[in-house]
Amino acid sequence: MKLILPAAALLFVLSTSRADIQVGDQGGTTSGNTSPLRDTPRTYQAYYPASRFSSITTTQVLTGLQFQLSSGVPSGVPDGGAWPSQDLTFSDYTIQLSTGSGELAADGSYLASTTAFTYGQGSNLTTVRTGGLTISSASFANSGTPQPNDFGATILFSVPYTFTPGDSLVLTLSHTGFVPTGDINPFFAASNTEDDVNRAIFSTETGNPPNAIGQTLPLIVNFISIPEPGIMGLVMVGALSVLAGRSRRGRN
Repeated sequence: MKLILPAAALLFVLSTSRADIQVGDQGGTTSGNTSPLRDTPRTYQAYYPASRFSSITTTQVLTGLQFQLSSGVPSGVPDGGAWPSQDLTFSDYTIQLSTGSGELAADGSYLASTTAFTYGQGSNLTTVRTGGLTISSASFANSGTPQPNDFGATILFSVPYTFTPGDSLVLTLSHTGFVPTGDINPFFAASNTEDDVNRAIFSTETGNPPNAIGQTLPLIVNFISIPEPGIMGLVMVGALSVLAGRSRRGRN
């Protein structure tokens, strides 16, 4: 029992430590964007200013992300249905994260449709995943109500990204398009508030296209996050100390 109790405490702390970070305004007007998962190549970049993360007060480690089908405009998926109808595979799906560059932070949005993708990326640019990706059938549900849909499949990172309070965030994704073709290209939820207009850019090429070809809206994204390891360690030590104290009192 002496060994089981601390182990149980560790498992409990680990299971309750996840504190996801959602970006994009769910409370505002939502629109749709087909960029993240579609059957043709796409490179997409979105800027989330530091003001979007004002509630984050501790350093977080981002380990994956999720998108959701649009509910503010029709997603293309029937009410009560799910997407995709079959497993879909991308031969390459690359995601990069960084803080926003000083120029982008000063401008507040992308001022031109042909902006270079490198313009918005900070010096801490990190490729958090690259390589093939499979999206399982029925990974994204459409509830058929005006309320936001649940977030769908989790795209896990192979390299975690450390987010520091006070930072902005730039998300860049580039993919080859999915196969087999035949499924629709659904609309995923994007923030359509006045502040978010032109806070994203895109290209119809994959890889490293030099410039975007248009401005668009930032996707609503749920980042999977946990406190950084140092904070996790302190939490676990505290939990074990409490349990050890209770155990000693029980023997007295």
